[in-house]
Amino acid sequence: MLTNSQICGIINISKIEYFVNVSKQDSSSGGVKMIESLKSCFFGGYNKMDTLHAVDSLMNEIYQLEQAISIKENGEQYRVPPTTGDIKIRSVAWGGFAKDDVNLFLAELRGKTAELRAKL
Repeated sequence: MLTNSQICGIINISKIEYFVNVSKQDSSSGGVKMIESLKSCFFGGYNKMDTLHAVDSLMNEIYQLEQAISIKENGEQYRVPPTTGDIKIRSVAWGGFAKDDVNLFLAELRGKTAELRAKL
């Protein structure tokens, strides 16, 4: 049976993998290379489950925005997806994700959502 930290690692990899692959493609065309992983820290950091929930929420928003753009490009009626809003992530005493990495990654995801919203 997997431990909670192993599950977090698996979820972390699967949630970030899509965005990393997309960002690598963007960076090859002159875009900025995005963060490839979130580092764990022994002391402090952000709660891993809260962080993964925030990443998941933003990734879902990006997916919905991409779908809306695709529908718009086909000339059909589309609905603008709701914004994720401000996501609260709790700090932990030990074993969380490094705050700098999380803040950077979430900022990159929010930037991507803003870029996609501008296309609608």
